[in-house]
Amino acid sequence: MGNTYTANLYAGDATAGHGGLFFGGYGNGTIIGDYTAMSWPGTNSLAVGGNLSVSTNATVSGTLGVTGAATLGNSLTLNAGTGKLYFPGAAYDQIQFSAASPTIYWMRKQANSYAFAVYNATAGAFRFMVEDGGNAWLSQGGGKTYVGYTSDQGSYALQVNGTVYASGYYKSSARRWKRNIRDLDVDAPALLRVLRAREWEAKVGRVGAHGVGFVAEELQEAGAPPDMVDVNADGMAVSIAEDYWNPLLVLGWKAHDQQIHAHAARLDGYESRLDGHAARLDGYESRLRTVEAQLRVR
Repeated sequence: MGNTYTANLYAGDATAGHGGLFFGGYGNGTIIGDYTAMSWPGTNSLAVGGNLSVSTNATVSGTLGVTGAATLGNSLTLNAGTGKLYFPGAAYDQIQFSAASPTIYWMRKQANSYAFAVYNATAGAFRFMVEDGGNAWLSQGGGKTYVGYTSDQGSYALQVNGTVYASGYYKSSARRWKRNIRDLDVDAPALLRVLRAREWEAKVGRVGAHGVGFVAEELQEAGAPPDMVDVNADGMAVSIAEDYWNPLLVLGWKAHDQQIHAHAARLDGYESRLDGHAARLDGYESRLRTVEAQLRVR
């Protein structure tokens, strides 16, 4: 049987227990809808010009093209390796995962702006997106991203249970992104004097891995600024704000540098006084030699 074009066709039970409408065979295809306004779907393919509703399962070994909505009551199986879904003419190729709020879509933009994306229609934000150029975006709209964690660790946009590797990084620090800029008010030398450099074996993440650094609770006990140690909802110490270390070291270095300059100034004063004493001693020695000379003459 060749290609078939029909405006309206109803097919009921042709024989007992076998109903439906069948088209097929090598080189054949089927269009349901206005065939004058639709493209040829291809060999052994089905093109639907309106909505497609499947109450149970659908198995497709070729190409299934739907210009309207496709509703599946159970599941859709595509032929392994070659099966695909195509939405001709749409601004986005998309599959709706959830009818209730929040509505979640999988989508791929036709213009190749996105290679793959998961979009939350209710929030109006992408939850996951990978661009054709290789850029990846996670949790657009203020969400959190977890790597290796199954529970929330606090107010962190990215939570990684394990070791993070990078060849380098930059931290945003421009004046135009800050307000109320002022000097850090902390007694850095006093804090640095009581800090204890520690080493340990990890109990979470890379269990047993050797670690070095500082213990959050010990920083609290040493009088560290409150926001240097992050705590959870129960008030228990969780992590240390690494941003503090460089300013603390700079303040500590400056304090010691001031002390060194003060000591140097005092030493300069001592040297000046010693020079004065030496000059006076030279004068005494000269007078003594004169007196000795006079005594010998007599």
